[in-house]
Amino acid sequence: CTGGGTARADDDDIFREAVVDGPTDVVWRLLTTKPGMQSWLAPQAEVDWRVGGLIRTHHDPAGHIGDAQTTVSRVVSLDAGHGFTVKVMQAPEGYPLAQFAEGTWYDVALEELPGGRTRIRCVGHGLGEGWARYATTPVFQQGADLAFGQLKKALAAQLASAAAAKPSKKSPPKRTR
Repeated sequence: CTGGGTARADDDDIFREAVVDGPTDVVWRLLTTKPGMQSWLAPQAEVDWRVGGLIRTHHDPAGHIGDAQTTVSRVVSLDAGHGFTVKVMQAPEGYPLAQFAEGTWYDVALEELPGGRTRIRCVGHGLGEGWARYATTPVFQQGADLAFGQLKKALAAQLASAAAAKPSKKSPPKRTR
């Protein structure tokens, strides 16, 4: 994201945020790595997180990246560990309101909070005017809420798995005399 990882919303933008129970570095990996994205966003993903790189996702496990059902987004900006901006270049064929989704861009920012929590802010830009905006706003909001819910589940599963894999600290056996 521009502005040091701060996703800002103007009057014409659509804003969503969530607070998740997990450290920022783990949330970042879920958002920006192929295995991370596949754990919550889409069963298929190809990621190139360089500025200008493409993020390709497919929501059908039997589909193929590159077919008409692939979502393609371009990385516009990147502030590693803190935020990014992506622009939707191609929405899946048949996607509701696809003509309005293509060309939109999204600022995503992470903020570390006390207690190992993270705030995620997402601001959508370019979502149209008039009736187009009226139609796209609830789709964006519901999509963001669904995505945040899936991310929270994946984060909880990853943290539980990491905790289970940690060796437990056992006290040495007590000596008896």
